[in-house]
Amino acid sequence: MLTKFQGLHAWKLFHGISHHSTTNLLYKESAALFAKIVRENLSLGTYTLLDMGSHKGELLQDLVSELNGYTLHTIAIDLNEEDLMENSAQRKIKADLGQIPIEDKSVDIDVARYVI
Repeated sequence: MLTKFQGLHAWKLFHGISHHSTTNLLYKESAALFAKIVRENLSLGTYTLLDMGSHKGELLQDLVSELNGYTLHTIAIDLNEEDLMENSAQRKIKADLGQIPIEDKSVDIDVARYVI
């Protein structure tokens, strides 16, 4: 059963803020790794970035910071409307990832971290 405390400190975890070095490595490195992949494959420019299962946008926020020099139009998709309200994405969509309400070929970069 979900409680109001579940996920309360998830933002710390998703930003790599933990007393456990392994947790820091697994979570904090994600944005740097994804940004490295983007830089290796896309020149500086304007792109649309979709964060699937975005939660409150922790990864999205870190990615935008890591991709300094790129102009990113950000879209966040999540089932939890309350979390999306705290998300910094320019466009927020409450939806199931099984039926993404986005037109084909309208996104340049998509990420889905810890989405089952």
